[in-house]
Order: sequence, then structure tokens, then C-alpha cells
Amino acid sequence: MKEKRKHIVVLFIISCLFSFSWLYGQEIREEIIVPIHYYPDYPSFSRTLNENQLLAQLNYEISPGANVFQNNSNLGFSFPVKGLCTITCPGDITQANDAGLCSASVAVPDATLGPSCDATTLTWDMTGATTGSGTGQIGTDIFNVGITTVTYTCDDFAGDPSTCSFTVTVNDTENPTITCPSNITVSNDAGLCSAVVTYTAPTGTDNCPGSTTAQIAGLASGAAFPVGTTTNTFEVTDASGNTAQCSFTVTVNDTENPTITCPSNITVSSDAGQCSAVVTYTAPTGTDNCPGSTTAQIAGLASGAAFPVGTTTNTFEVTDASGNTAQCSFTVTVNDTENPTITCPSNITVSSDA
Repeated sequence: MKEKRKHIVVLFIISCLFSFSWLYGQEIREEIIVPIHYYPDYPSFSRTLNENQLLAQLNYEISPGANVFQNNSNLGFSFPVKGLCTITCPGDITQANDAGLCSASVAVPDATLGPSCDATTLTWDMTGATTGSGTGQIGTDIFNVGITTVTYTCDDFAGDPSTCSFTVTVNDTENPTITCPSNITVSNDAGLCSAVVTYTAPTGTDNCPGSTTAQIAGLASGAAFPVGTTTNTFEVTDASGNTAQCSFTVTVNDTENPTITCPSNITVSSDAGQCSAVVTYTAPTGTDNCPGSTTAQIAGLASGAAFPVGTTTNTFEVTDASGNTAQCSFTVTVNDTENPTITCPSNITVSSDA
């Protein structure tokens, strides 16, 4: 009976204080709500309780030393629960870029909110390859190639935020493209074993910025290309390390004939007592705009041979490495300038016949 009377007295005093709160203002109200300030993280919430809620709170059992308010549906309202707003992000996501794009449309699973989270405060923030912010769940969104960190933030009913993060990685798995010019065929420049050739160097393209193109074989445009076939290869590398190559050939044909000059015609007399003459001369050697030419005598007699009386035509031919040829000729004439000889018998003396 004594405890019951004590309880009635307390309630009577509190009711009186509320009745005259207009006189004492905030100071009295702060004094009444002191028991709730046992939890200093919730001063603003404490100041919003009406009289009925306050009376209920004063009769509410709070666990000493705990950092939470216990809920009781019988009170007709709920106190916030400190630190129990749990937000769980989806796992990290890895996806390839969409064809032809430097991004991907990614369906992001929803974050999971605990029962103490105020879903109306859910926000997200993107940093890294993709930037942006918004409210609510992300759903499906466009993410750039690279790594994007997504952070969800949600408050509990007392305004304390909780966060979680995950990454969305979009890999650029698409190779760049490059197209080379058509094969080129030209003749050598006059007197040279090469030709200066110009062309438009190809430039690769990619679905993402940052690709570079380099020539990895052959000669640059405007260079002197040697006779023969040169393969020019270009490679484009994108920012993710994907590569593509193309090649074309530059063929320089040696269409220039070699040259050869023979000595002048030779005329000699036959050697004494011979119907011929040993004749020597300097054999001609052909020249060409390219190395590798060869010279051969294809008619007549070699220098130092015994040329018969009469005219002998000596012909030389030079052939270059590309099969082009040239010829020259000269004559060796041996004249018989030696008189013939005749010997008569000795004089004869005889007597007349009888």
C-alpha cells in the first residue's frame, strides 16, 4: 500500500508540473525529461515527447548502462534504437563493356536495410570511374569502364547514419580496330635501287578514349623503300591493353636496265707466218642501279685468243638482279698483210739436142 501511494504521488507531481509548464517554460520541461537524458545521443528526440509519452517513459523500464531504448508496443509509440540500423550492400560486381561502348548497363541488386533503418533517407554516391549521387536504390545504371566505388548511406530513426560500400568493375574486353591502305607497287626511282613512297598511315579506333597507334614493322611514309617487297605493320593499343594489327606491302620493282660499254673495234694484221693474230682487249663490265649484276661474253673470242684473219664480233651482256639485260659488241678484224712467197728452181744450162 505504501508503494502504491508513492507511485500516485509521483504521478500527481508530474501532472502538476505539466499543467504549469507555460509558466516555467523549457527549464521545467528539461528537468522532467532528465531521465531520458540518461541516453545523451537522443536529446532532440527527448524534447519531442508529449505528456502521455513522457509519463509512459517515466514508467518505462530502461536497462541500466545499455545504449539502446527498449520498444514496447503497449505504449503506442516506439523509441529509436541506437546503432541497430544495419545496411548490407550487394557483393562486388564485374562486367564487360557493352559492344561499341566504353561503359556497361549494370543491374545493381538492391541494398538490404535493417528494420531500424529509415528507408526514406537512403542515398548513394559513386566515385572513381563513374561519379554521381542519388536517393533510394540504384537499380540499373550506366557505369564507365574502370572501377567505381558505390557507397550507400541510410540513417536510423534517431538520425545516425550507417554506410556500406561495394565496387562495380567494367572491363573493356573489346579489341580496337585498324584498317591499312591497299598494297602499293611502284618502279624504282631513276638511277636508284629504291623509290620514295608516301602513304597515309592508318590510325586505330576504339570504343574507349586513349588508344595509341604505332608502326611496328616496315618504313614510314616518305622513306626510300628498297627494290623488293617491304611489309608495313601497324598496331593499335587501347587503354585497357587490347590490341589489333593490320599490314600492307610496298613493292618496288627494278625496271631500269643495266648499262655496258664495249671497247672500240680493233683491227690488226695477222701475226707473221700466221693466218691469225693474238688480240688482247679489256673486257667490258656492266653496271646497274642495284647490286648483283653479272656480265658475260655471249659471242666472239676472249681477250688473248688467236683471232683468225677476218672480222670477229665480240658481244657482252650484263644481267641485273631483277633480270634486266643490256648488251654491247665490238669487232676484231685481222688483216692478212703478209705477202705470199715463191721459190724458183736454179738456172739450168743445157746443150742442144743432136
